[in-house]
Amino acid sequence: MPAAVAEAPAVALSFANNFWGKDDAGVTPLIDRMVNAKQTCDELKTFYGARASIEEEYSKKLLNLAKKSLGSQETGTLRASLDTVRAEVEAMGKQHQNIAAQMKTELEEPLAAFAGGMKERRKIVQATVEKLLKTKVQQTQQVNKTRDKYEQECLKIKGYLAQGHMVMGQEERRNKAKLEKTQISLAASNTEYENAIKALEETTVRWNREWKAAADKFQDLEEERLDFTKNSLWTFANIASTVCVSDDTSCEKIRLSLEKMDVETDIMLFINEKGTSQEIPDAPKYINFCRGDIDESNSIADEDEHFSVAQFPRSINPVFRSSSPQPSTFESHHDPNSALANDLAHRTPVQATGRESNASLQRIQPKPSQRSPQPGGSISHRHFSTYVGEAV
Repeated sequence: MPAAVAEAPAVALSFANNFWGKDDAGVTPLIDRMVNAKQTCDELKTFYGARASIEEEYSKKLLNLAKKSLGSQETGTLRASLDTVRAEVEAMGKQHQNIAAQMKTELEEPLAAFAGGMKERRKIVQATVEKLLKTKVQQTQQVNKTRDKYEQECLKIKGYLAQGHMVMGQEERRNKAKLEKTQISLAASNTEYENAIKALEETTVRWNREWKAAADKFQDLEEERLDFTKNSLWTFANIASTVCVSDDTSCEKIRLSLEKMDVETDIMLFINEKGTSQEIPDAPKYINFCRGDIDESNSIADEDEHFSVAQFPRSINPVFRSSSPQPSTFESHHDPNSALANDLAHRTPVQATGRESNASLQRIQPKPSQRSPQPGGSISHRHFSTYVGEAV
């Protein structure tokens, strides 16, 4: 059986293990990432500021709206509901005002402080690696330059040596002189080349160490930034949802107040407070004063006491019934023990009184007239007829 191949140990997927390559190819994308991270923080900070401004402007409009009159001429349960609407719109405005301040103190300001700290830490690391990288690039260029010079002189020496076997006499002496001169220059070039290689080797060792440390620090910064951004956006969602819940709570208070509103109650209240009379005066009858049907002093009283009593039946209004709102689906609406229901003293919905039961409701009875018939008049008692359906 073939021997089992030992698996290589798992290597962490990290910046320090994946941003190397020829000509330091990993430096640019990693530094660009850090610079782009700053831009993201700046954009998010601008976003938070704009969002807070929207909330602030909205709150001002709500508060101004709450100051306007609403149902100032209303009475009864509708007036109470309209007062609740104004109060809850004001509460919404204050809550949105608080949300605007909360977004500034809990989102915008912490993000600005965090981004500023990240920038300073990044610049320290970035400045170190950029300075060392610049030295490494310069030394690499020096190595290439001295290597090319050394290589060219080596090729010259090889050429002179090959040519020495083919020339004689004066040409041979010239070739030998060039060879000796080149050999002297070669020694100097070799020294320069070796020194450049040695310097680059030392810098490379230092660079590898510094770049690995920088990559780790960059990853630390990125991990902190991503985690901070996640938490910040989570807080943003929580703040935004808080105002939604607050608005829904205010709307539920309005719905609960509307459940206490009763159409028949308000109608009856208006009748009781503003009703004038059930007496429907009859049209004046012709009196022949020349014939002496009635004396002048008693004619006016006689005309005033001819009336009918209004007792019209009231038919059901189908539009009123079909336009009634559906019950609230808010959780507290169905929970008689909820804090919201207790605050509003709302235990059970008010049972609407059916119009069918009021169809036979008697109108307010007229008060007996305080006038006394004048003696000698032709009419000695009150004349009236009762309307039931139609006047008779």
